[in-house]
Amino acid sequence: MEATQCIAEIGTDDSQLWFGRYLSPELLLGDPGSRDATIHAIQACIPYAQLLPIGIDRLNFIDVHIPGSWTVSAKERWHEGDLFCYDLTVRGQNGELRETWEGLRLRKVSPITWQDGWIEPLLAPYIERRIQELLPNVSLRVAMHHEVTEQRRTRTEKALKKCLGVKTELVWRQDGKPEVPNSGMNVSAAHAGDLTLAVASSMSIACDLEPVIKRDDQVWTDLLGIHRDLVAVISKEANEDSDRAATRIWTARECLKKVGALLETPLTLKSHEADGWILLGA
Repeated sequence: MEATQCIAEIGTDDSQLWFGRYLSPELLLGDPGSRDATIHAIQACIPYAQLLPIGIDRLNFIDVHIPGSWTVSAKERWHEGDLFCYDLTVRGQNGELRETWEGLRLRKVSPITWQDGWIEPLLAPYIERRIQELLPNVSLRVAMHHEVTEQRRTRTEKALKKCLGVKTELVWRQDGKPEVPNSGMNVSAAHAGDLTLAVASSMSIACDLEPVIKRDDQVWTDLLGIHRDLVAVISKEANEDSDRAATRIWTARECLKKVGALLETPLTLKSHEADGWILLGA
């Protein structure tokens, strides 16, 4: 699953009866419940917004009576505001082509909020889409990787290959920063515990990942330098505790360092969003 494409398995029940006992059980167009689930598979790519289908350009039936589960491959064609357009290919359990969908259009009808944090597989698509909404001119890929035993460099490599493809070749600079030669792509990765966050873009880009923990004021002063006063501003405007605000600034400073900017570059609060995002300017 990614922000703009997914592969899903639809577990069908060919014994399901849709009509009364005196009506023909034959389904000329195949199982409607599985077809509805096919549309719902796309929802995972946009996990923060409820989508409803509003139209389709063409639905091509090849062999809708192949028994067993379906494998759905969906890929986003375009996205404009609250509208999303996807193409889908549906195959049987042995790879036989069942049907293709061209230009399925879905509309965002309401937001979805997660009160207790995000389920890990949904986090990368969520981050990628929300950043593109907050910064429309930025094109990027985001991936998360969870590994307990591997070394950091191996975890970084796996996360970046989720961003750019499994055939991506990485090289490592002397300072430990990964690069993708001859690709025109800039990459960055960060670790916190067992989690690895990776980003890739044709623009200059960096990421950082830190757990929010309580620290003494002097520790925050040492970590944040000239940006220490921004903690109170964010805490007041976003109505959050100082450790959370300070951790945001700390990660922003780390990103400045990763892209080669001066660590003491002034930071300002540009906006804070209702869903917890904060936009800083440097």
